[in-house]
Amino acid sequence: MNTKSWIWCLMLATGVVVSGCSDDDDDEDGGIEEPIGFTLGVSDAPVDDANKVVITIDTVTLRREGEEDLVFETFSNEDEGIDDVETIQIDLLEFQGGSQFIIIDDEEVPAGSYSDMLLEILDEDVELSYVEETDGAIKSIKVPSDELKLGGFEVAADAPQSFTIEFNLRKSMTYKPGPDEYNLKPRGVSLANNADTGTLMGTIDLDAVLADPMCADSGHIVYLYAGAGLDASMLADEFDPDEANNGAPDGAIAPFASTGIAMDEDSGDYVYELGFVPAGTHTLAYACDAGEEGDDPDIYDGITIPLPEGNVVEVTVTAGQDTVQDFPLTMETLTLGISDAPVDDADEVVITVDLITLKQEGNDDQMFDCFLVDAEEGDMDDEGCDASSEEGKVNKDTVTLNLLDYTGGEQFILLDGVTVNPGDYNDVWLDVIDENTDFSYVNEQLPEGDAPQDEAFIKDLKLPSGTLKLGGFSLGDTGSNLTIDFNLRKSMTYNPGPDRYILKPRGVSLVDNAGTGSISGLVGDTLAASSECSAVDAMSVVYLYAGSPEGTLGDEYDPELNPDVTAIEPFASVATDESGAFSFGFVPVGTHTLTLHCGDTEDDPDSFEGLTIPLPVDATIPVTVGEATETSCNLSTDESCAPVGEVTAIQ
Repeated sequence: MNTKSWIWCLMLATGVVVSGCSDDDDDEDGGIEEPIGFTLGVSDAPVDDANKVVITIDTVTLRREGEEDLVFETFSNEDEGIDDVETIQIDLLEFQGGSQFIIIDDEEVPAGSYSDMLLEILDEDVELSYVEETDGAIKSIKVPSDELKLGGFEVAADAPQSFTIEFNLRKSMTYKPGPDEYNLKPRGVSLANNADTGTLMGTIDLDAVLADPMCADSGHIVYLYAGAGLDASMLADEFDPDEANNGAPDGAIAPFASTGIAMDEDSGDYVYELGFVPAGTHTLAYACDAGEEGDDPDIYDGITIPLPEGNVVEVTVTAGQDTVQDFPLTMETLTLGISDAPVDDADEVVITVDLITLKQEGNDDQMFDCFLVDAEEGDMDDEGCDASSEEGKVNKDTVTLNLLDYTGGEQFILLDGVTVNPGDYNDVWLDVIDENTDFSYVNEQLPEGDAPQDEAFIKDLKLPSGTLKLGGFSLGDTGSNLTIDFNLRKSMTYNPGPDRYILKPRGVSLVDNAGTGSISGLVGDTLAASSECSAVDAMSVVYLYAGSPEGTLGDEYDPELNPDVTAIEPFASVATDESGAFSFGFVPVGTHTLTLHCGDTEDDPDSFEGLTIPLPVDATIPVTVGEATETSCNLSTDESCAPVGEVTAIQ
């Protein structure tokens, strides 16, 4: 018999029963591997309706494929003064969250793969394993087959290993009224490698939670779901998926773990703690209406999750660290405006905004269908909207505005500091009513003086599906200020067949105002007097290109419709007014290129016309944009761009 085999046979003296000690045991024949220190503890996620949950452990068995079982028949805990006792009794409720009670303390076991761990519990005597209910009544605990099978695990050979048997009693323990006893099932009892887990904890501002009229005084539960990107509408309370009649709807997502909240005796705060959570990103939600009956671990109860609304968040747990997530979630603020870069051939581009939807993974859609606007004479809050508390303002269920009134750095504020869920958003949807010209239209020519409007100039404005999908955004530490920027020279095209205009998503963007500024300026006398710009019917269009492009500068075109065009597409373009003035709003901070084209060819936003840019040939200057700063340029003179003031938003 080799030296290692003698080591393992000697483990009998420590209470580890090892069979198969013979001269045939050696490394080459797949025998016992290098021993490693093994520590095993017990912890719990608490229940609401018990003072004590006591179990007596008789043996712990480690099972390996093709090898004899390793059976621990005695237990030690140096900190508790326990040494080689034959059974060990534990009140699980004394070891919650990240705390644990050690039952096997640094014993040597073979490194390698184990197919199962079996925990044998003495449950025939009410003095050995029992529940003490909150009224003091003692009820016995029954364990199916007297043992819990905890599944396989790996003992690495590089360092001592610590594991924890985590009792999630909200899942695993149920009351059976017939025999008047509690059953402790394997579901909800798991084995965790401590090196791969962290602790999740937080403080509950109970006054803030109870300010929601939907919240009850009792039955507050924090639910943890495995993974991220979950459908918030399918987050469920505890139920047993193996129960045929559990009542859970199709697609319901059962929690990985859950815990109640409790008062910290030292601070007086309400807190929660979930220990031995696998490292990674998970979904955490709060529920405040479980009531006195709590959450039945077998049956779906239909508890509203999350409640208060929006209290669901993705959290990243790091191995060996505490992750703090307080409730209720701190809401952020969002300001959302709307602005435009004007077109050449329209005097009005009018849209009627009906609904703004914010889409966020892991949360229900946040919808805004009322808008706070300046009150006109006789205006009242629309029915269905809350009454405005701000003097001179009313809440309207739609907003009609002419985009051409908000050009350059100016914008109309649709949402002013509204509270929203924290985190990242994957999309913003803008719903526009475009049923007829009463709501959304293009007016190609306003009447002069007191002349009546020529209705022939009023054309329908249609949107694909009536909705513009604007993309996502991230909230900053203090909320966000965003602008829906309509570059109408890119997004709006005329369709002669039905004699109407189409507003496409291309050219409509969602801009985070942080990190942007504006540009205003003049063509200038020299260029305005050139033969190209002073010709009859000549139009002056200023093009803005990102950075310092090298190559052929292109006019506006849709790359998807012109796949063979290699010319550089402008970031934005705008026609000058009669005085040669122009402006660009919400331009990213940095140095860009301004240039000019004068000619009589209109620039179709879909097709590549091959316009000569710049024209005149020397009409190009660099411009450096500062954050929240308006920069003024004169295209007729070199090095003529300079900051002139701060950008301001108006409504």
